[in-house]
Amino acid sequence: MPRVEKTRGGKVYIQSVDRFFELGDQADVDTDEASYLVDERGDFDLVDSDATDASADASGDDEREEIAPHELTLDELEDALDRVDDVHVLDSIEMREDQGKDREGAYGLIDSRRSELED
Repeated sequence: MPRVEKTRGGKVYIQSVDRFFELGDQADVDTDEASYLVDERGDFDLVDSDATDASADASGDDEREEIAPHELTLDELEDALDRVDDVHVLDSIEMREDQGKDREGAYGLIDSRRSELED
C-alpha cells in the first residue's frame, strides 16, 4: 500500500482517510488515493509505494517523485528533468511548478523533456 507525506501547504482534512494532515504527516493510502494526493492535489509526496517499487528499482532512479521545482533554479531543474523517464512524473512536476513559482522557463523545460520522451 502506498505511503504519502504532506509536504506543502497548511493543515487539510482528507475525507477518504478521515483525518487531518499537517506538514510531515504520513499515511498509508490506496493507489488511487495516492495518485490523487500526489498528482492532482500536489501537496503530498509519495514516500513509499509497493506498486512503484519495481519500476523505480528497474530505472535506478528512486528520487523521481521527489523533484520539487520550486526549490530549484532553472539550471538545476533542467539537470533533474534529464533524469526523468516517465511523462506522468513530468505531469506531477509541472503541477508542482504551477502551485509554486509558476515560471514560464520551467514550463518550457518540462515541455521540452516531454517532447524528448514522446519521440
